[in-house]
Amino acid sequence: MNASVSISNSDSLWVLNPIDNGFYVSSIKPIEGKSYALSINSNNTTLSASTKIPIKPVVNIKAVIDERTEEELVDSYDTSHYSITIIDHPERKEYYWISVKYFKTFEEYYKNVKNISVNRIFGGNINIEEDSYYNNFPHSYSYYIRIDDELLEGDSINFNIKYSNAFKTRDRITMVSADQHLDLYLKSALIQYEQKNLGDNLAFYIPEMMYTNIKNGVGIFGSYNSVYFDFDYLGW
Repeated sequence: MNASVSISNSDSLWVLNPIDNGFYVSSIKPIEGKSYALSINSNNTTLSASTKIPIKPVVNIKAVIDERTEEELVDSYDTSHYSITIIDHPERKEYYWISVKYFKTFEEYYKNVKNISVNRIFGGNINIEEDSYYNNFPHSYSYYIRIDDELLEGDSINFNIKYSNAFKTRDRITMVSADQHLDLYLKSALIQYEQKNLGDNLAFYIPEMMYTNIKNGVGIFGSYNSVYFDFDYLGW
């Protein structure tokens, strides 16, 4: 691709260097809270987009262990979980995404937990279903939990996530604060994922187009800030 690609903010301009197969790279280190603009010039056409880097999310997570013995426990009544508190910034709009991965030592990689069981819902109908298996965690999200900060009660919110499963050595909980463009892109991707799994019911749903914020083109130019917490297997 023969194109001129640059990213700028109010102080600087960076010209990205082309590498193989249409990829462009730069040594830019984005600063949270700052806005950045993308410009691509190719064949007399200019594509553009912008994003504002979110502030790193403030979240506290702790493991709460059910102390009952294995003989006393019935899976559906097991209350071991992660207690999560998000400290919101009411002066600005934020979009939170939470994922859970587990690490298998013998395979040496992290794998996404497909169904995240929680003790509450966060509004909307995106990627959520009833999960009757765990009595204390009656709701389940596919791959991600999305929390719009308009749903937060005051300045913080607390909720519980069921630990992933017993066949791993570590859980990793990642908390992402996404900009509005990445948030809309992820939402449309999840809706497409749900529609793909509807089977014969697909004819009764309106197809979801992937969100794009690229002027004169298609794609996504977004940003996020994140933190993650690792919890080693504690013998639940």
